[in-house]
Amino acid sequence: MPKEENNAREAQAKRHVSVMKAVFGTETAASIENAQIIEAGYAPKPEVAEGANPTVVTFAPGNVVTAIFHAEKPVAVLDPASYRYAGGGYLRGWRGVEEDLCDEGNLFAILESFQKKYYAPNKQTTSGELYTSRAIAIPDVVFSRNGEIVKASVAVVAAPNRSRALQRNRSERECDLALAERVEAAMNLLASFGATTVVIPAFGCAQGNDAAQVAQLFHDWIAANDGAIPQVVFAIWRGAEADTFKKAFADRWQEEVEEKPQVVDVDDEDDEEEDWEKYRISE
Repeated sequence: MPKEENNAREAQAKRHVSVMKAVFGTETAASIENAQIIEAGYAPKPEVAEGANPTVVTFAPGNVVTAIFHAEKPVAVLDPASYRYAGGGYLRGWRGVEEDLCDEGNLFAILESFQKKYYAPNKQTTSGELYTSRAIAIPDVVFSRNGEIVKASVAVVAAPNRSRALQRNRSERECDLALAERVEAAMNLLASFGATTVVIPAFGCAQGNDAAQVAQLFHDWIAANDGAIPQVVFAIWRGAEADTFKKAFADRWQEEVEEKPQVVDVDDEDDEEEDWEKYRISE
């Protein structure tokens, strides 16, 4: 990415955060107050109501925030978060799924309030880039687009960075176990929100985890807890990853919701009011 473009995005991101704090200050404070840090291993196990219908799986090719707006409410979303830095590289002009979530709402303003309680301790437990299942459960995050506002619960969970972990002499087996643990923790947490729809991106695929392995782990959790979540929407841009996920869910996926193609940058690094709209970065 050209330096000038990155600098422009960085400046726009900072303006966006300022506007979100001004426009949605009350909502941001409420979400911070009601958010919970879930320590590793403490994500609640789901309970499937007797007679619950099987989980419906669909695919939405595009931006994760678009999927949130289109989803049947109430909705929850999985944020494939940076383990060490609030909002990943959002304030540095980077782009990725977490940055997109910060880009169209007040998520970053909420995340930065957890610098001392969440991110600082996490920096001491990176486990060779495998991280842990320590997470944040955030209710009622505001997303705003073209004058429309929706709220969603957000599960802030970091996927293990397989590429870096292997470089740091972690074994393939350790990477496999960390990924399986992380998907289970994320899904347990998402189920605990009681949402009608859960939106999930290609969790961990940008960190060197095999898409087929990731998709199968999600498939296995849904099969073992069928009905715990009424609807799951995988928001994945068209391509090999989307095809891989669809193959894994060939036994249950339904026709996707069409969306006009968008051009976005993908970052592989871990790490109502009339004036609001002009600061929005994503289109």
